[in-house]
Amino acid sequence: QAQISYDVGIGPNAIATADFNNDLHMDIALTLLNESSVSVLFGDGNGGFRSPNKFKVGSSPNSLTANDFNRDHKIDVVVTNSGENTWMILINMGNGTFQSGFHYASGSNPVSIGAADFNVDQFIDVMVVNKGDNTASLVLCNGDVAHDLNNDMNLDLVIVVMINDSVIIMLGNGDGTFRNRTKLRTGTQPSSVAINDFNNDQIPDLAVSNHGTQTISILLGRGNGNFQFHKMYECGVNPNSVVSADFNLDQNMDLAAANMGENSFSILLGTGNGTFPGHIRYLAEREPVIIMSNDFNVDNNTDIAVVNRLSNNVEIFFGGVNMTFSTIKHYGTDNQPGPAVAYDFNKDGKVDLAVLHTLSNELYVFLNQCS
Repeated sequence: QAQISYDVGIGPNAIATADFNNDLHMDIALTLLNESSVSVLFGDGNGGFRSPNKFKVGSSPNSLTANDFNRDHKIDVVVTNSGENTWMILINMGNGTFQSGFHYASGSNPVSIGAADFNVDQFIDVMVVNKGDNTASLVLCNGDVAHDLNNDMNLDLVIVVMINDSVIIMLGNGDGTFRNRTKLRTGTQPSSVAINDFNNDQIPDLAVSNHGTQTISILLGRGNGNFQFHKMYECGVNPNSVVSADFNLDQNMDLAAANMGENSFSILLGTGNGTFPGHIRYLAEREPVIIMSNDFNVDNNTDIAVVNRLSNNVEIFFGGVNMTFSTIKHYGTDNQPGPAVAYDFNKDGKVDLAVLHTLSNELYVFLNQCS
């Protein structure tokens, strides 16, 4: 496993991947909180990246996403600027540079931005989540999570609201507007949400990790965008993120949660009827904050990657027979690794990892060399 470190700028705190220069190689864009800029690293197709190019944005950028907003077949970037309550578009000029566009007003303290064609007009729209005033701003262009929850071919929104112990469902009408929001209670301090079909009725359900109550809430979908609170299942202390996959290959969707408060992760095996009787706990290192799943060694078993913030590393737990995870690999990072993504950066059929470090201002890329 090769570890490569890149200096990207001061205060990197969000990451997006896309082929920005149309060379069929994946590139990386990062927000630099302390430089009021976006750093773009162009990939070389072998898992490496060239020196970053920086483009000025607004004050304290803290989230971004990539899409083709002007339909010129070049991937642009939209960024939230938390320091000035705005968001903006960086237009891809096609020559390795981006041109700054207008700054658009958002709500108070924008913290997340998503893009999709909400009104089905073939133009990509923008949704901004504003933590300071508990709102979501929709801008139609000429989510926490976007998903079609009621099978009407329109994208809906699921927003996790930690301070109100709830998730908010906003159903899309297909014209860029949303129906009155529905607030669903969760446990204390919900931290993340996973969407999957947990009871095999072909309707999406929700699993919400509750940081403050050591539980995961299951909300079963009714098919019309409404959800029924089903049950809360214990996991570990302070679950910070949750993912869903079929870990034991029984055709039922399971859950895995990173337990930040007890240095472990838990797997909750689904029965196929929306229940998760008991959980299996696995030791991780200090303060696991992010959990990801994929078949990293291409053996048809689902593996788990955990980012341990205080141990300054990434642990890979390779799945085996009967959920043993007998092989564990550790890959060192710099101080307090944070946001991470899993993607096949060099297109060799194996999923790699990229991890951001907000203290050392570096991006680490781990190229998958599993045979």
